[in-house]
Amino acid sequence: MTEFLITSPEPPIKNIENLKPVYSIPSKYEEKRMEIYEYISEGIVEFSKIAKNCFWELETFIGNEEVTNWLNILIDNPSDNDKKYFKSLRAYEDANHKDKAVYIIQRW
Repeated sequence: MTEFLITSPEPPIKNIENLKPVYSIPSKYEEKRMEIYEYISEGIVEFSKIAKNCFWELETFIGNEEVTNWLNILIDNPSDNDKKYFKSLRAYEDANHKDKAVYIIQRW
């Protein structure tokens, strides 16, 4: 799930040639991820602004551990709306994105 939310809006890189990335042909799931990246990114920026306004006196650096903890809280305490959207998310388990995409959250 973290990779889905914190990622770049481009297909997976399969190789580097002449110091430039060579992209894989994206699957339909990768295409959807790239399509909605802008909305995810906007949500992350908006959340960061709200958090900064709430905790302005604290250090605002948020590392990967905090992000992982927050995602785990979201997964462990989903709203009905969260369940509706997150239960349909899929990801590839292999680095080459060749195997079948599996559901990220299977317990809902």
